[in-house]
Amino acid sequence: MHRRLGGLLARALHTAAPALRPALPRAHPRTLEFVERTGTAPLPDPLTLSIIPDFLTQDEHDMLVLETTKKLRRLFGRQGYLEGHLDTVIKGYKEATISGWMTAATAQNEDEARVVAVLERVKDAMDEWLGRDRAVKWGPPHLLDLRNGNSGIGAHVDFVQESGAVIGGVCLLSPSVIVFRHKDRPDTDHFKLLAPPRALYMQADNIRYDYSHEIPMTDDPNHSFRGEFVERERRISIMMRDKLVLKPGQLPMFAARQSSQ
Repeated sequence: MHRRLGGLLARALHTAAPALRPALPRAHPRTLEFVERTGTAPLPDPLTLSIIPDFLTQDEHDMLVLETTKKLRRLFGRQGYLEGHLDTVIKGYKEATISGWMTAATAQNEDEARVVAVLERVKDAMDEWLGRDRAVKWGPPHLLDLRNGNSGIGAHVDFVQESGAVIGGVCLLSPSVIVFRHKDRPDTDHFKLLAPPRALYMQADNIRYDYSHEIPMTDDPNHSFRGEFVERERRISIMMRDKLVLKPGQLPMFAARQSSQ
């Protein structure tokens, strides 16, 4: 699997990226190597998305896999993967929000302190991407463990009333393909993001509000990148979302957009 992915990434590096500058000046310069336009519409402009390949060292990656697996085992016990989310979006998954991983003060032991140290680096990278003029407050880390290729996430837009406009995650174990579709033009306006292990990906604003996202099951032809099937086994992501902070009388951005239409 990894040799196949390595070959795919190597070929991607020699493929001309679309002539589109990421909207945020601090977006990682390699972002467009991991983006494939699949619809007839051009890529979103602004493209408020960034990916940092090899963000984690291999040791950091392996430590996070171990600590995430331990945490989920304590929370779920002998219970297997869940077959259906309350809103039927996710299949074959375990998920949890871990408040103990927010800061060094909330870590319960040295192992959790090491996790917190890596997640602090994640938040620093996301803050740098957003820029100093856009300070955010981060919520607790959210874990999502997908069983194997016989699992996936259906197309959906997150409940943005419950969090802010920014989300990012580190990718563990297995590569995945994330498909983005415009909520008003899903048949023509869509693109893919290849998220390899050890990468950090980030999305905000128009990509978060105007586009659904999904991770197809691997028997779906959409779980491919630039014409090649991407095999996926177990896949874990540790996600960070900014807190929704509103002034008195202010509507969430999503609700404000709806009321103005």
